[in-house]
Amino acid sequence: DEKFSMERRSYKNLYVYKDEYQYPVRAMVNHINPDMRDFVNQQRKQGTFLGFVNYVASNNGFTLADLFMYNDKHNEANGENNTDGNCYNLSSNYGVEGPTRKRSVYEQRRQSMRNSILMLFLAQGVPLIWAGDEMGNSQEGNNNAYCQDNPTGWLNWKNEKAHRRQIEFVRKVIAFRKEHLVLANPAPFQFSDYKSCGCPDLSLHSSNAWVIEPTSGNLCLGMMYSGAYAPNDREEPDVYVAYNFMQNAEELALPKLKKGKGWYLCIDSGNDKDPYPKEAVLQEQRKIILRPQTICVLESREIGKNG
Repeated sequence: DEKFSMERRSYKNLYVYKDEYQYPVRAMVNHINPDMRDFVNQQRKQGTFLGFVNYVASNNGFTLADLFMYNDKHNEANGENNTDGNCYNLSSNYGVEGPTRKRSVYEQRRQSMRNSILMLFLAQGVPLIWAGDEMGNSQEGNNNAYCQDNPTGWLNWKNEKAHRRQIEFVRKVIAFRKEHLVLANPAPFQFSDYKSCGCPDLSLHSSNAWVIEPTSGNLCLGMMYSGAYAPNDREEPDVYVAYNFMQNAEELALPKLKKGKGWYLCIDSGNDKDPYPKEAVLQEQRKIILRPQTICVLESREIGKNG
């Protein structure tokens, strides 16, 4: 009613906490009937008078690691004949149910975790990580471990050392989001240049620059955030996020920057050993070639300034 509407308008800390973000993202990263339009809408989802809390995994379901280790839930230990817990998980075991020593499967799973963390922190809403997901915590496929007051439901903090590379990746991604406020803009993006800065606040790109609308089946797309639209009138670099969820290498066009500026690669989810290059000005400034199942994040800088 009108009274509620006025209260909502004046209350700045109202957020929607639902699972509507996790399913399109899981579908995309696990290739289960993915829809690029739905994914883009989730990445830019923001209300005028309220915000959204986004998560890929939560206490109600698989951990992030189990999301890429198990096709099915394994809740037998809960004593309900595995009938409890969510059956609709959009998970994938990448060919092996549970833990494996097969290197190719292990590396695929790690990359999917990096992609998920990166997508979450690049989305406009408030990112939420389930404790332990930053270091690959597993519940052995139990997606409803409410009654497991034992190692299945506990979090072993001693695993932190074994997963230091993944933890460092999460830290760097969090830092990048904090440094680029335009990614978490409190106002909805309008896909227009309403400040007359010469560039829309948010624009989409494919193999050709300045695509207007994503297509559902094309799983490769660039999203450029204009730094001129950062909140609090703070001038920031432009940020270009290149998503490639295809099984093959793909090419995306890069918008031309102002004279003296170039695109620098900041994060590459496809590089397990060094996903955040230190000196990474792109040699080809008009396009980027993405490896399969990879997300790359670029920013505009003055040529020669790598710090």
